[in-house]
Amino acid sequence: MGKIAIIDPASYALPYDYFYVKSLSSFYKVDFYCSSTKFNYDYVEKLRLLPNVTVHEFQVSGVNKFRGLINYIKLLMKVALSSQKYKAINLQWSLVTFFEVIFFFYVRSKLIVTFHNSVPHNKPRKAYRNIKILAHMASKLLFVSNYTRNDFLDLYGFAKQKCFVLNHGVMPINNEHFHCKSFSVPPRRIVFWGNIKDYKGVDFLLDALPLFKKKGYSLEVYGKFDENKKALAQKLYHNGVKVTDGYLNLDEVEKLLSSNIALILPYKAASQSGVMYTALNYNTIILATNCGDPYEFLKECDLKELSFKYNDLISLEKSLDYLSVNHEIIKERIVSSKEKYNWAFPASVLNNIFGSRI
Repeated sequence: MGKIAIIDPASYALPYDYFYVKSLSSFYKVDFYCSSTKFNYDYVEKLRLLPNVTVHEFQVSGVNKFRGLINYIKLLMKVALSSQKYKAINLQWSLVTFFEVIFFFYVRSKLIVTFHNSVPHNKPRKAYRNIKILAHMASKLLFVSNYTRNDFLDLYGFAKQKCFVLNHGVMPINNEHFHCKSFSVPPRRIVFWGNIKDYKGVDFLLDALPLFKKKGYSLEVYGKFDENKKALAQKLYHNGVKVTDGYLNLDEVEKLLSSNIALILPYKAASQSGVMYTALNYNTIILATNCGDPYEFLKECDLKELSFKYNDLISLEKSLDYLSVNHEIIKERIVSSKEKYNWAFPASVLNNIFGSRI
């Protein structure tokens, strides 16, 4: 069985990493290089328990910048010194620093870079030089959906034969065989769950509160607010919104998503959403702005009416009305459409990306 390395130096996307690594560990031995993290650490422990997986942990994020940089250099050096034993080295995230470029050049024939977004979060949609540099140095480019690949190619124009897609799949929280409840009445709870950053568009939900109340909905917001969003948390709370400024544990997330709720994703701009793929596992109804993977999903399962324009109360109201009238149809389409979002990748496709298993 061949060996590959997967690197997530920030380790903010550990749920994705867990299911991704798990899917590949049936075909390859995997060395997973990650950062210690105070968030989602449950998944580091879950990764350690996977067969054919070895976890290499470094203190990169969650420490002061100088210490984090030194530890990141140590991580890259360990991968570089071990590079001969790997068929491929898959990098999940990068800032393209000077030290990284040296590493990329050294391992370039084996370097596969996964792009989750075409542009950095909360940045204007344009081509960025550091992303171009990274993409040029990689031997192959990997994307989590057809949408992210097509959006990337539209901005940067790389040859299609260099680009591959391993589609992001649905992500159960604790129990992969969790029995999803079926609700006979439409949800009356509108819920946002996820980190509260500017590009997530949660500010719009404050403006939408009178509309939610008029339509008979309550609003709940769960997630760690960035420092520049603390005032928003207070405003939401003082306007009667249930607010949790912090990270829910896995049991709490599972209980939330398996309740009779509508999950709202009011993103200003985004390529894809791990929150959406987690919610899909629980057949959760999704309301989303008309951007990125959430919008593509709604279009593919003929639920475009559940999408709305950011900062547009009229389009949001239409989505709420559609939800109220078409609840049963919506649930059926979500259940039937999510089946293709799994983590089962054909061996022939993996061979083209990472090389033969032998």
